[in-house]
Amino acid sequence: MTSKAQTQASRKWEQQNPHRTAYTKLRRTAFSFVNPKLGSKAEEHINANHDDYVEDLKELKQAIIEKENGKMNKTVKRLVEKEIDRHITTVYYDGKVEIKKDSVDVKNGRIRFWELGDVTSWIDLADINCTEDEAKELVKHCITEALFALSDKPVTTNFDIK
Repeated sequence: MTSKAQTQASRKWEQQNPHRTAYTKLRRTAFSFVNPKLGSKAEEHINANHDDYVEDLKELKQAIIEKENGKMNKTVKRLVEKEIDRHITTVYYDGKVEIKKDSVDVKNGRIRFWELGDVTSWIDLADINCTEDEAKELVKHCITEALFALSDKPVTTNFDIK
C-alpha cells in the first residue's frame, strides 16, 4: 500500500513534469491497445471488434514504419498540401483563378512561401519528417493538381484506351 506522503510526492512530480506524465500515459495506452492484459476490459472490447482491431493494427504498423523511415504523417501531409495550395492559388474578383508556381519553393531545409519577392513564411522540413526531394515532389504535385482543377477539359475527356 502506498503511503499518503508517497502519493503526494508523486502528484507533485507529475505537476512539475506535465510533458513526461502525458507521454507515459500515451505510451501505456498504446501498449495496452497492442497487447491488452488477459481478462481485462480492453481484451473484451478488442475481441468484440476483432476485425476492426486487426485493421487498426495494420494501420498502426504502417504508421510506425513511416515514422521510422522519416516519412511524413498523412494528416500533416494534407495540412501542408492545403498550405501550399493556399499560396499558389489566387482568386481574382471576376472569378478568374491564377496558379502562382513561383510563390512556393523548397530550399535550405524549408518549404518557403513568397509574396511580392520576399519569403513571408516557411515550414521547416525537419518538423514534418520530410526530405527536400519529398517536399519538391509535394509542391510539384500540388501545382499539377491545381492546374488540372482549372482545366475546362478533364484528363479523362476524349481519352480512348485501346
